[in-house]
Amino acid sequence: MKQYVFSLLFALFALATWPTQAAEVPVRPAKDFPHDLVITYVYHGLPIPMRLNWQATEGRYSLKLGANLFGRTRAFTSDGRLGKSGLEPEHFTDIRDGKLQNEATFDWANHQITLHDGDKTSTETLEKGTQDLFSTAFQFAIGGVRSQNFSFSMVSGRKIYPHVAFEVQGEKNWRVGGQVVKVILLRGTFEDRVFDFWLAPQWSNLPVRMIFNLGNDAPLDLWATEITIDGKSVLDAPAPTDSSGKD
Repeated sequence: MKQYVFSLLFALFALATWPTQAAEVPVRPAKDFPHDLVITYVYHGLPIPMRLNWQATEGRYSLKLGANLFGRTRAFTSDGRLGKSGLEPEHFTDIRDGKLQNEATFDWANHQITLHDGDKTSTETLEKGTQDLFSTAFQFAIGGVRSQNFSFSMVSGRKIYPHVAFEVQGEKNWRVGGQVVKVILLRGTFEDRVFDFWLAPQWSNLPVRMIFNLGNDAPLDLWATEITIDGKSVLDAPAPTDSSGKD
């Protein structure tokens, strides 16, 4: 009997002291996220460059994604606070040929968001965690993703997409020029809209590909071709292909 009790106590002690492995998370938060970042994208299949500039300092961030082709310009901007919970957008704009097309203004203190689209203006409830179309990628990059499935609201200057359902669809190898980069695909869906973000963990989870399929509008499919992180070039290559590559 004593032998049995001793064996049982030993087994319980072993279970209590057995090292536990931390639960895996789909996307780990980026460490030392860049303060200054430039990413050049191209439209998939078309040699149209679009440059993204990101800057973060003193608890604030700003990003601008812009293109210039044959004298025509298009630019999206997002700026706001940057804190422990990640990005808290305050203003989002869509500008074409220097003219404001639409914008979203976030009033976090009063939980309201105002959309201004042409001559139409509306104010609606601002839910916690809401992001604009382009701040979303950086929220994923900085804060990471802890669940395989989750949801939050997204906005453009025209529309609120409430409770977009996101799923982490796994990791794959993605060939960029002569490099093979591991990427994690996060896909969000809302009705017939699809939002894809391909994050590269080796580059602070930066979005190396983004796809916005917004219903009747032509899909916006952006592929990174050049990346400069805090003044250092980490990618300078031709447009990528969608081949799997090998480690």
